Amino acid sequence: MATTDPFLSIEDNFPSVNLSPDKTKAIECFRIIEKQIVFTDMENPLLINGIKSAVFQSILTLFTRGINPLAKEILGEYKELTNDIQIAYRSIQPDAGSDWIQECIAFGDKKAFHWEWKHYGSKELF
Repeated sequence: MATTDPFLSIEDNFPSVNLSPDKTKAIECFRIIEKQIVFTDMENPLLINGIKSAVFQSILTLFTRGINPLAKEILGEYKELTNDIQIAYRSIQPDAGSDWIQECIAFGDKKAFHWEWKHYGSKELF
């Protein structure tokens, strides 16, 4: 019987998560956020895996930075992240042999740092 757990499809992309004390919280957040993501191309597992990987990495980074990934300021950002990845995918048309997933993970990490600055750090400067 096939599994329907959305996290299992990306778990192999994050081997270090098994060592993380926040793994359970991160997975719970991922499941909540994933319900809000609209996948326009359900037939494209590489694109979906890239989106999920970027979202999960952003959650991990936010946890590392002491930011709640479900904060009201952050929740709307996941839609933008998803849209950015979909646009990039259509533009470059990566294949399964590319480093697409690693690039998505790096993008999710960078976006989390940007969100931290945008919603918290930039206000401290002014």
